[in-house]
Amino acid sequence: MLKYYKELDEYTPIEILNDKKEKEIYTLPKRYFITKSGILYNSLGETSHKESNLIYTYNLIKDYLNKTKYKSLVNTKQLSLTKELKTELLNLNRILKTKKITKRDIKTYLNLDITNTNNINIYNLIIGIITAKIELLETFINTKNKDIFNKNDISDILVRLCGFHKIETSINKTITTASLDIYSFINYLEKDYTINIIPKLNKNDELLTNLVVDNFKSKHMEYKNKILIRGVI
Repeated sequence: MLKYYKELDEYTPIEILNDKKEKEIYTLPKRYFITKSGILYNSLGETSHKESNLIYTYNLIKDYLNKTKYKSLVNTKQLSLTKELKTELLNLNRILKTKKITKRDIKTYLNLDITNTNNINIYNLIIGIITAKIELLETFINTKNKDIFNKNDISDILVRLCGFHKIETSINKTITTASLDIYSFINYLEKDYTINIIPKLNKNDELLTNLVVDNFKSKHMEYKNKILIRGVI
């Protein structure tokens, strides 16, 4: 069952240094996903830093694909992606072991000058970003039909291939997912969220989806209007 994160209901103000090196209060944008492993990931939006929204990693992947379309997968670019994954695994292990983030971590993943490196919100934010990056790279390395990354945008890749769940909180409380494990969303259904189920990129079993949803609704009539099956987004 997925944990319900209180951050979804709050705005997170942090103290940063602006371009003039003056202290100011900055409120983090809310662009949330939950990763396949259940970690809250805030991408901070499409216009945020290329590390936090995974655009840097996604471009590395597309660059690899475009330069090696007719070559062996064992090449410099593939090795660089593997090296990138190992680096992030080491970074995550270090942070979890020491329970600390450094100014370099903050600059790398957020490109912000933050006055307090002990801020728990920033700690959790960076854990989410690194976890999301690791899961994106692992998905790419383990996906046989790698061209699927060239044909879909980053949001589709995260939700419909990597197994992330996209959370909308600004207008209607909605989770968009390709997962059929509906019981894992009970904590969100109890908070009046709607669950939008969309097809996976590598497997679209419409019959199974309908069977699973109908079975869940028959046992939990109180949520019958909160589980929706959508087409491709």
